Amino acid sequence: MAAYEKVVELRPSDPAAWQALAIGQEEAGQLGQARQSLEQSLALDADQLSAYQDLASLCLKEKDLEGAKQAYTRYEFRRTALIKALGLARSEERREAAAAALGQARDEATAKALGLALTDRSRVVRLAVIQALGQQGLVQGEGPLRLLLAKTTDPEERRLCQISLQIIARSPQPAPQPPPSFSGDAGSGTSAPRGDRDRQPRSDVRRSKTPRP
Repeated sequence: MAAYEKVVELRPSDPAAWQALAIGQEEAGQLGQARQSLEQSLALDADQLSAYQDLASLCLKEKDLEGAKQAYTRYEFRRTALIKALGLARSEERREAAAAALGQARDEATAKALGLALTDRSRVVRLAVIQALGQQGLVQGEGPLRLLLAKTTDPEERRLCQISLQIIARSPQPAPQPPPSFSGDAGSGTSAPRGDRDRQPRSDVRRSKTPRP
């Protein structure tokens, strides 16, 4: 725990540091403090989709169904907004940031939106999308990546496509799941989407921002 706290002390404006601290606090049974750390992480970066997922899961662990529902609603609102920004934002920087954030959402709809964005006019955005598809590790990203690989002559695009395809090939695929329901007993097995801990580790196609002591 001291190591996580030290990272936050050194990097108080880093949302990933607060999210890592929350993981350590949850492991130590400090659930209330973990929720506070996740909220601080989201206050610093509202696009951290995995932090919403972790927050929803933590609420369920505390049998706070309403809190879990709110966290998941916030997650869906942000994910939808990011997909819209990826397709419509005029700013290249905003489209790039949206692509990077969407790599944390492992669902077919997001993978499809990322695949469509491989036709973005900006090379910077396309590179971010390729990396996001690799981070997702979903088979739905394979087709769009292969299409781009077949037509691009850009060395970096080709390199990242190949890495992302390798990651997808070795990544376990999640079973299709309906949207989470928050009615009923929290111990019945119903849960919100999990964050990075229950998904695939961040791929080597991206640099992890989460400090790990």
